[in-house]
Amino acid sequence: ISENFLACLDAHQVDPAREGNTCWCTIDIPMAEIFGCRSRDAFDGDVIPGFRSVLIIRNELVDGHTEYVVWTRAFGKSAIVRRRFRDFLTLWKNLKKLHSPMPSLPSKNILFWRNLDKQFVSKRQERLERALRDVTRCPQAAQTKLFADFLGIPAQSDWGCASNVSQQLGSARRLGDKPTTLHP
Repeated sequence: ISENFLACLDAHQVDPAREGNTCWCTIDIPMAEIFGCRSRDAFDGDVIPGFRSVLIIRNELVDGHTEYVVWTRAFGKSAIVRRRFRDFLTLWKNLKKLHSPMPSLPSKNILFWRNLDKQFVSKRQERLERALRDVTRCPQAAQTKLFADFLGIPAQSDWGCASNVSQQLGSARRLGDKPTTLHP
C-alpha cells in the first residue's frame, strides 16, 4: 500500500475497512500497464487512471467466520471490501460461466476449527490473493461488472476496451455488501 494512501488514512483517522469511512486519494497509471487496452482518445505517453493492484491486506475472525479485507486500486479509485470465503466461491462460479478456464481457489474447509487456525487462514489468504491477481491478468474476466462489484470498484464499460462479457452479466448474482470506496 502506498505511503500516500496510508498518510491519507492517518490524517483522517479512519479505518478504511469499516463501512462509511472515506478517504481522498488519486493515482495515475501508464496505459501500458492496463491489460494492453488503449483509450480511444489516448496517445503514446499519456497517463490515464487504470487497474493497478489488488491485495488482501488482512483477515479477521468475525462471528465465527473469517473475513478477508480486500484492497483494490483501480480506475482512479481505491476501495476496501470485506469478503468471506464463500463470496470468493460465488465469484468463481459466476466467472467460470462467463470465462473458462479460471485459476483455482483453495478448497473449502468443512472443519470449523481449521478456520480458526491462524496458519491455515494465512495460507488461504495468500492463495486467494494470488487467484485475484491471476484474474486481473485475464481481461475477459477482469473487465466484467461481476469482478468490479466484488472488488468494489467502478466497471470498465466507459473505457472503450471492455469486452462484451460485462453485458452478459444481467443474470449473474450480484455479490453482497457495499464497499468502502476511497474516491479520487
